[in-house]
Amino acid sequence: MQRYTRIPLLATLAAMVLAASAAAIAIQPLTKTAEARTAGGVTDVRFGDHITYARAVLDFDASPTGEPPRFSYRYRDGDTVIRVRLPETRATALTGGQGLGRAFSHYRVVRQNAGWLYVDFFLTDAARSVNVFSLDDPGRIVVDATPGAVQLLPSPTQANGTTVMAPRAGSAVGPGFLVHGYGRPFEASGVWRIKDSSGQIVEQGRYTTADWTSTWGAYSFRPDYPATLKGERGTLEVGSLSARDGSFDGAAVPLYFQ
Repeated sequence: MQRYTRIPLLATLAAMVLAASAAAIAIQPLTKTAEARTAGGVTDVRFGDHITYARAVLDFDASPTGEPPRFSYRYRDGDTVIRVRLPETRATALTGGQGLGRAFSHYRVVRQNAGWLYVDFFLTDAARSVNVFSLDDPGRIVVDATPGAVQLLPSPTQANGTTVMAPRAGSAVGPGFLVHGYGRPFEASGVWRIKDSSGQIVEQGRYTTADWTSTWGAYSFRPDYPATLKGERGTLEVGSLSARDGSFDGAAVPLYFQ
């Protein structure tokens, strides 16, 4: 009798364990994913030459599941910039650096106004193909670029700690046009100026960046210009003024003002 009365008891206990395990399995992936998506920051960027293509690898702090953080990317045909967005990553151990030069020229780690980061990879030439994907254990994001395409867009203007992503050099712009990019002006405060074809300042103002100490800070603003500049060529300057002598330090973008 004891032998047969124990069987239902063991079966009951086994069923309870299986039910608890099933509940744990149902909950555990969600918990781990949430932890992984918010864990860590950018720790390293590595480059490799694979003969027919070049590779960049974004490394991150270890996460509980070994997964990389959530990401997306953007690349336009004929451009020279690949952007990898990291909407839940806010920490970085580095601000930028050089590639190997064949496909990747250099990169910048940038903080958006919302606090999260993105990484811009600058190419030596436009890419014939771009492939961005993630790998686990450890979590990392891989960017593959095959060089050799025709460049259709002017490269962003970069000089002295300032990058102007838009407008690109030679663009035609109208009143209240959008300027955006990133920089590292002192205390996140910079200046912009518009000059006419003779080099005279016709409009100026200030802008702020989302960071300037731990990494590059994104900015955007919409400048205006006087009616006398319409139909003329001029220059947009974005940067900062020297505390020592007041001289301008930054990027200059030639434009056509409509």
